Amino acid sequence: MTNFFTKTLKILLLPVIAGLLFTLPAHAQDDPNSTEGDVVNLDELLETVRQGIQTQTREFKEREDTFRNARNRQSQLLSQARTDRANEERRSNRLENTYNSNEQRITTLTTQLRDKLGNLNEVFGVLQQVAGDTR
Repeated sequence: MTNFFTKTLKILLLPVIAGLLFTLPAHAQDDPNSTEGDVVNLDELLETVRQGIQTQTREFKEREDTFRNARNRQSQLLSQARTDRANEERRSNRLENTYNSNEQRITTLTTQLRDKLGNLNEVFGVLQQVAGDTR
């Protein structure tokens, strides 16, 4: 990340420095005998470049922080989604086992009901026959 930052900084500052250097000879031609103006202009140029570097460094740091925060948030969301999926799969397995257990119970109870109804139907049939014979 630092290598990328350094390369990007060089690429962005190169045009700024070149532009400032091209304006420097134009100012120097105004007064060829004055060296104090050159020093002031060079000091101003140096300060301008330093401020530009500080500004760009701060902006790059802010972008990196924003990117890092977004990446961390996405990692948290992914982790939470995986946890939720695992919980829901366990819940699904529990519910499926409960369903299968209930299906077996229903089958058993239905069989018992048929057996008891069969016995009651026989008793009812016998009662009808006895009632008919009694008449």
